[in-house]
Amino acid sequence: MPNPASTGLPHPHNYTVMNFSGSWVIRDNVTGLTWVRDLTATTYTQADARAYCDGLSFAFQDDWRLPSRIELVSLIDYTRDNPAIDPIFTTTAGAHYWTSSTTPADRARGYVIDFSEGGTGDESLTKLFRARCVRGGP
Repeated sequence: MPNPASTGLPHPHNYTVMNFSGSWVIRDNVTGLTWVRDLTATTYTQADARAYCDGLSFAFQDDWRLPSRIELVSLIDYTRDNPAIDPIFTTTAGAHYWTSSTTPADRARGYVIDFSEGGTGDESLTKLFRARCVRGGP
């Protein structure tokens, strides 16, 4: 798991920003994942967030998806708040973002990441939250 560079812990966050004809992405050099950098304030149910990412054609790629809980948690920078993420992710609001993960005890609930304080929790799949799409990994 990547860690904030200022903590001195192993695997410090390390990112590369790339521009593909105006489509900005961020490569996480620790996890190997690539993230869409610029986000809108659009909110979705979890199913709609999944459909949005699955249908995204961006930066000459069409294999985007909604990240798992562990993938999205890997972006949290616990040394920051509102938003609790490296400032290289320029348009990340301190808000809740959907993951593709559902809770084991209740499949009608899914995990969200709160980038205002860097927390995680679960919510009804019908609630409206933001989405950040990823590619790479499993």
